[in-house]
Amino acid sequence: MKPNLLAVYGILKRNYELDLSEYGGKFIGEGVIKDAVLFGIGRKWDHESHPNDGVQFHGVGLKLNSPREGVQDAQVELWEIPDTLDAWLDQIEQNGFCYTRKVVPVQIAQPWAPDGEDTVYKTVNAWVYEYSYPGFDYANPIESGRF
Repeated sequence: MKPNLLAVYGILKRNYELDLSEYGGKFIGEGVIKDAVLFGIGRKWDHESHPNDGVQFHGVGLKLNSPREGVQDAQVELWEIPDTLDAWLDQIEQNGFCYTRKVVPVQIAQPWAPDGEDTVYKTVNAWVYEYSYPGFDYANPIESGRF
């Protein structure tokens, strides 16, 4: 079964370069991929609209099943996407070379958690693009877990 959900962590997020709302995607909410680490890719650049004190890498990649001490789980946005975006997404992510599309569990906070109580999470299966560029050394983890 193909999920129609996609977890994104970089330029496909709201208000970023390829905001999925401009391509028929429907924002569901923010979520977490446990034991996944975001890594900076390419040269660093300053851009005030990005978090982490405005200092960011040119791009971002995600590595699954890679817990690192002192690094938070990957923070993502969860989107419902139409089937018509599959080929476009695979093309821009260079599926199978730069990134590889996989189905993963994503924890998403539920809006009905009462004030003052712990957040209630629901786990859903969603596509995510894991960074898989050959020879990448994963030397620059983004400690906050958010790009």
